[in-house]
Amino acid sequence: MQERMPNAPRIKPVAEVIEDTKLTPQVHAPEYWVPRQEIPFSKEYIGLQIKVAKEIAQRLGAPLSKVADDYTTVLRYYTEPNTPDYIDTSTMSDEQAAEAIFEKEKTRLTREAPIKYSDYDRYGCFSFMTHTGGTGEDLKGRVDIHFSNKELDGTGPLDHEKINRRLKELKDLFTAIKKENPDAKYVRGDSWLYNIQAYTRLFPESYLAHPEIDNSEGALVTERTWGQFVDGHLQLKAELGEQFLKNIRELAEVSPETVRGAMPLQALIVTAPIEDFYKMYGVE
Repeated sequence: MQERMPNAPRIKPVAEVIEDTKLTPQVHAPEYWVPRQEIPFSKEYIGLQIKVAKEIAQRLGAPLSKVADDYTTVLRYYTEPNTPDYIDTSTMSDEQAAEAIFEKEKTRLTREAPIKYSDYDRYGCFSFMTHTGGTGEDLKGRVDIHFSNKELDGTGPLDHEKINRRLKELKDLFTAIKKENPDAKYVRGDSWLYNIQAYTRLFPESYLAHPEIDNSEGALVTERTWGQFVDGHLQLKAELGEQFLKNIRELAEVSPETVRGAMPLQALIVTAPIEDFYKMYGVE
């Protein structure tokens, strides 16, 4: 993300944004929010997953469906035989396979309703998940927060001009959490986004103080790692994708651990007490 230019519009301090957004959990869509249809990942991004999966399958001598299930996000839904969404790509070029999956994704998304600003656990581009029913010590009082570009207005959701929007959404989200989940104790995040200042500037310093790399196998089949390969319009970052492919081809041994390590950016796990978020966003 680019740093702010001298002639960029003024960005309000957090305190001013909070003062402007004294809202309850039952919020109306702000003026900037226009419900839009969700869009599919680009054919080029799907193509990258196909190339990565084929490279790994060849190295491991494993079926493409198995590799796709273990190492990809979009492709894994279309390579399992005898399932409703299966696409037989055995006689297709990589480009033809990417086109077929893209068209199926586009058809699926056109059946979805336009994205509202809030939907219980989502406010704008942020969503949360609580673990109030969890019994393990690591789940008690935990709230996970997630980010996804649901604005889809043609500019990046983390641009400087949109900081105020994202802070507003975070206040709405944590206001809802405090009202509906009073037992929440701490917040957890897990994403490649915690490597970039355009995202981390939205959160308390304590949240970012002790990041840990996500070494779980699940990191390879979610956008918390794969998301780094697309821009705000879900188009492939071609150079980054090529670097990832090059890194995989140079691996001495292929495994979930080494493929995760070949990612240009790692998914980072961060945590902090939820009170730090209430304080930052002015949630009472």
